[in-house]
Amino acid sequence: MKFNETITRTKFDEAKFFLSKMKEDNDNFEYYNSAFLAAARSVTFFMQKEYDKIPGFKTWYLEKQKIMKNNVIMKILNDKRVMTLHIKPIKPLEKKVLYINETIQLSSLVIKAEENKLRIKGTPKKPALTKVSKGVLWYYDDYDLADVFYVSGQQTWFLENLINECESKFLSKLNDVEKE
Repeated sequence: MKFNETITRTKFDEAKFFLSKMKEDNDNFEYYNSAFLAAARSVTFFMQKEYDKIPGFKTWYLEKQKIMKNNVIMKILNDKRVMTLHIKPIKPLEKKVLYINETIQLSSLVIKAEENKLRIKGTPKKPALTKVSKGVLWYYDDYDLADVFYVSGQQTWFLENLINECESKFLSKLNDVEKE
């Protein structure tokens, strides 16, 4: 834990760590995905425990809970967490992809205006750059609208905004409560 870092943010950093490992290590993707799901879900549990005694926190958090319960991605990922922690390991589907990135310069044009006439000179050019790379996308078997990295990234974005808002409202009061 970094100096002056809340336990909520430390748990969030743990979730981001496992998300980065998911992106780096296809061979152990399922293990990192399971760890990410557990850590990401724990963020709000830690937040509730850490800020529970701060005046105004419970009311603020109840509003945020309503938003989270109606968020499709949060629900999907929580269902996956429940599955992998309490029922059976989840097995995301692996899809190999080929990325082709080609930069094409269509033409090099020179336009000149001379004595009320336009002169246009130009020739088509060959592709300036072609880059081919391989990749892997992962999908949950019952949710194929977006890949695991996208939905996990959306959850991470939501949690980071939630933490930022929580800290902006209650962090200064947290230090006062801890001193008591």
